[in-house]
Amino acid sequence: MYPEFINHELEEIIKGIVIIEAHSGLPLFSRLSPKIDSTIFSGLITAIKNLSEELTLGGLSSFTTESYEVYISAGKKVVVALLMENVDKPVAYQLPNLICTKFEEIYNIPDIPDTNDYLGFNATLEEIIKDFFAIEDSHLLYVYNEADKFILTKVVSAKEVIEHSILIHCSIPDKRIYILYNKDDIPSRIKYLANKEAKRINSELSNNQFTIRDIYDKIELEYMFSKIMG
Repeated sequence: MYPEFINHELEEIIKGIVIIEAHSGLPLFSRLSPKIDSTIFSGLITAIKNLSEELTLGGLSSFTTESYEVYISAGKKVVVALLMENVDKPVAYQLPNLICTKFEEIYNIPDIPDTNDYLGFNATLEEIIKDFFAIEDSHLLYVYNEADKFILTKVVSAKEVIEHSILIHCSIPDKRIYILYNKDDIPSRIKYLANKEAKRINSELSNNQFTIRDIYDKIELEYMFSKIMG
């Protein structure tokens, strides 16, 4: 029997979650809606383990069951899979990515992990999901972190935005994706990752219908986000 979500409101969004250790396939953390048959979920975990072996670091994948969609993100040490329904694809891909990054930031995972060490992640998980779905839909902001990922975050203020050295802003009303550079000495490898991520977002969000544009001018960057924040 899998543990249930403490906050049952989350079950309207996520039907199940499992975080497994990338190399051994050991489930470290899981939550399941009581509406989901646990035997079906066990079968999904097996499928996720098999699929995780094919994912590279930072890889995203998904597959569909008869009733649900499973979205997977691979980190350095763990793989996160979410069982979801009625969620837009771009959102569904970004959420396991965010959870994966947060889990690896919090926990130092040993070679032989003890699943009891990760029970406290439940409260963090609920906070991540609540904050994630509070993000303003018309302006999506992706911030670069040390794990070579761009993480979807909330646009809080223009001042906060310009403190990041590089980020990606997707403006849905303008049908544009901006790659914003706030420093002159950004390594070419990170610029390459930013362009790759912008193309992926464009593909998933709009089927490559948005325009991608680079912005290096700090004054233009500040003006743009001041406008966004009203």
